[in-house]
Amino acid sequence: SVPSYLPTAIYSTERYSPSGFTWEIPVTVGQTVDLRLFMMNGWPGTNDPGERSFDVTIEGVLELDELDLSATFGHQIGGMEQFTVTDDGDGVITIVLDPGAIENPLVNAIEVRELPVGE
Repeated sequence: SVPSYLPTAIYSTERYSPSGFTWEIPVTVGQTVDLRLFMMNGWPGTNDPGERSFDVTIEGVLELDELDLSATFGHQIGGMEQFTVTDDGDGVITIVLDPGAIENPLVNAIEVRELPVGE
């Protein structure tokens, strides 16, 4: 699911936090964007399915419930989740990674591309 233009080195670092993350990415008010989250479970302590899960909420909508990277992509295999999102009128796309009951949420990279009107 990863685009060919993405360098594999993107998966060599990650951001993780036991308290989760919130990003507010500025966009044109009312803009529709192509949002891509690049993630890979690389920590050996969560190499098996069921050892890490977290939620992803975008613009107030739960998009991924209890995402388990090892179950979804496999351990040490980079993957991508893609969404088409329209700004809710505040000029920012809000992305929240909520910690689940198991381990920390993580992300390797976020890509946001504004889409032309009508796309």
